[in-house]
Amino acid sequence: MNRLPRRTVPALVAGLVLLAACVLVAVSCVQTIAGARPALPFDALGRALSALTLGDPRVLAAGGLLVLLGAVLLLCAVLPGTPQVFSLATHEGGAAAGVIRHGLARDLAERARRTDGITAARVDLGTRTVRVTARTPLRDQSGLAERVRAGIDARLAEVELARDPLVRVRIVPDRGTR
Repeated sequence: MNRLPRRTVPALVAGLVLLAACVLVAVSCVQTIAGARPALPFDALGRALSALTLGDPRVLAAGGLLVLLGAVLLLCAVLPGTPQVFSLATHEGGAAAGVIRHGLARDLAERARRTDGITAARVDLGTRTVRVTARTPLRDQSGLAERVRAGIDARLAEVELARDPLVRVRIVPDRGTR
């Protein structure tokens, strides 16, 4: 039940570029039919393009750029993104359930903030790792990372994810105590 994000950014970029090109051509066609000077001069464009050959460096550069752009958009469409829902462990009933990424991150950050000596915490959830950045005003930070990790591990044990992530904790001083 790992729901992956939609690839809206590559689709939006490709759609906007195609829309802009279509609008430019349509406006130029209407201007040509109306007898006005078109925004895209078809005759001058045709003369300039007919003078180019396939071996021209500008044609090769434009082709390479379009191939690179197409490959990037294709990879964005094919490669999986970061899961938005994490699967929970199945029990006797076999029902599939999951927890939403942002809700779990907020819950784990709240658990880290409950640790004595921690004033703020930020949690980044990866596919296999949980990265916790906790702020403290304390100068002596010995054992603090282990206490935060123990709290996060206890909460993850309560949630019972299908796959146990690796927890990494980084303690940073508060901005005022540096």
